[in-house]
Amino acid sequence: SFPDTLPAPLNSSVNVNRRPILIDTDLSFDDYVALLFLLQHPAVDVRAITVANGVVHVQPGLENAARLL
Repeated sequence: SFPDTLPAPLNSSVNVNRRPILIDTDLSFDDYVALLFLLQHPAVDVRAITVANGVVHVQPGLENAARLL
């Protein structure tokens, strides 16, 4: 689990061990916001994003992911 406080930014003198993660999502609005947060979080290393059917179908989910990245 993540700590209660955020670690120092990557450009600081503190060395942060980044956690590699794979995200499986339908890229609905809540997932989109969570992905934005994770992509900028200094303790997270997003290695892959997969898109599945859900609230948003696969094709719109892929388009959302492409726009985000």
